[in-house]
Amino acid sequence: MLGLWLGSISVQAGTVVVVNASNTAEISTSDIRNIFLAKTKTFSNGDPVIPVNKPIDDSVRSLFEQNILNKSAAQLKSYWSKLVFTGKAVPPRESETDEDVLKAIRKDPRAIGYIDEANLDETVRVAISF
Repeated sequence: MLGLWLGSISVQAGTVVVVNASNTAEISTSDIRNIFLAKTKTFSNGDPVIPVNKPIDDSVRSLFEQNILNKSAAQLKSYWSKLVFTGKAVPPRESETDEDVLKAIRKDPRAIGYIDEANLDETVRVAISF
């Protein structure tokens, strides 16, 4: 029974939205939603932003879409199809792994992404956790 209980702890480790350690912009959940839905192209301080997504079949992405974007995968597919078709926006670029997301964020102070909290390191700053 203890093994089952401990196993559920790792599932509940959490997800964090992270930015470059040098990024000092204040970032709310609403800001993150607007960034990842292409409703804004800048951080609250006016600096340009580059959102980094995970692959469509990634469980962390599913949590992010449900908890931060408040949309299902089907809703997002429809949303992005419309924006791409009308030429208004393109979806965020994708990185395969949490390490790839971290590399992109370390490399570019404009980047923002989300990862499993278990893979967090000191090279990035946590904007929010959920």
